[in-house]
Amino acid sequence: MINKIYIAGKVTGLTPEQYHRNFDNAKEIVKLYFPEAEIIVPTDICDDNWSWTQSMSVCIDELWNCNTVVFMEGWEDSHGASIERKLAQKLNIPILDLINNKLISK
Repeated sequence: MINKIYIAGKVTGLTPEQYHRNFDNAKEIVKLYFPEAEIIVPTDICDDNWSWTQSMSVCIDELWNCNTVVFMEGWEDSHGASIERKLAQKLNIPILDLINNKLISK
């Protein structure tokens, strides 16, 4: 049973409005699939004014404790999300991709 899900995606290069909207939309979709899960998103746990390093440190700490990681479309263009995907793979945390508003297991 999935009970703690981390959502990863692109932040750098987007405006705060863009990445907040993207993560909020992803969170709502994941909630539809897993209504009982605790969903962790970077925009909820990091401050927009933090450095990339500070934000990644907080995000990786959270990811480490999750049962599943969901990657939003465009994650491949994000250095941070690429690191998070490699970490999830190394830790054998299940990965789902959010593509066209659907969760897909790869």
